[in-house]
Amino acid sequence: MRVTSTPVFLATSICLSLSSAIPLELQRRAAGAQSDPKQITIDCTNGEDVCNDDCYSILCFNSPNPVQYMLRNDNRGSDGNSEAALRLVLQNPNEGERQARGVNISQDVINQIGTSPEETIMNNAEEGGEGEIMMDANFRQNSFGARVGGQLRSQGVSDGQYYYKTFTNYGSPNPSYCAALQSNPPDTSICTQQGKADTDPSKIAMVKLEEPLAGGKVGWHMMNWDAGDRWSGHNWPGGMKKREEQTEDEA
Repeated sequence: MRVTSTPVFLATSICLSLSSAIPLELQRRAAGAQSDPKQITIDCTNGEDVCNDDCYSILCFNSPNPVQYMLRNDNRGSDGNSEAALRLVLQNPNEGERQARGVNISQDVINQIGTSPEETIMNNAEEGGEGEIMMDANFRQNSFGARVGGQLRSQGVSDGQYYYKTFTNYGSPNPSYCAALQSNPPDTSICTQQGKADTDPSKIAMVKLEEPLAGGKVGWHMMNWDAGDRWSGHNWPGGMKKREEQTEDEA
C-alpha cells in the first residue's frame, strides 16, 4: 500500500512542487505505524529559516523523522520549559553572561536571526522535550510552528500515530539543508562543508545541560558536528553537579 501524502498548509500561497526522497519501503505498509508513518508536507512559506534549522537537525544531527504525534506531550513540561529558559538567555544583551551559560552566539548574530527559540522537533512530538536541539530564530518565522498540531489533526494524523516530515517552499538558503535532506540519497556531505556563515544552523545549535549551573541556572551545550555530537533524546551531560563530581574524582 502506498503512503497517502497529506499536505499541511501554513500559508495561503501554495506551491505544489516538492523535491522529496521518501524511502521506498515506507510506501508499502499501512500508514500511521512507526514502520510506515503518514507523510506530512510542511509549507515553509514565511518560515524558510526555521525549516532550514529543522532540516539541518534531521540531516546532520540525526534528529528523529518520523516522529510520534502526541496530543499531550508531558515530556516538555517535565523538562522545565527549555524554550522559556533559552529565550531569557538570548534576550540578555550581555555577551559574557550568555557565554557563561554556554550560549556562544555573538550579539551581531542574534541581531540578525532573532531571539525566539526554535525546537527542531515539533512541539507535538513524543520525541521532543528532553534532549531537544534548539536554535534561535526570528519570532515572525517561528510562529507558524504553533499551528501545525491542529492542522495535523484536521488532516487525519491521530494521537499516537507517526508522521514523516517533508518540506516545500523552503527558499534558497546557502546552504539549503532541506534540499540536501530531500535529495536521493540525502546529501550529508553538506554537513562537513567549510566556510559557513556565523548565522548558519551549524553555528547556533545547542542542547540543554543535564544539571543546572551554579545558582540553579540552566546551562547549554553548543552542538558540534565535527566533534561527533548527535541527537540522543537526553539532555547533555554537564552542569554544576557534574563539575563537582569531576573535581572530587581529581582530588
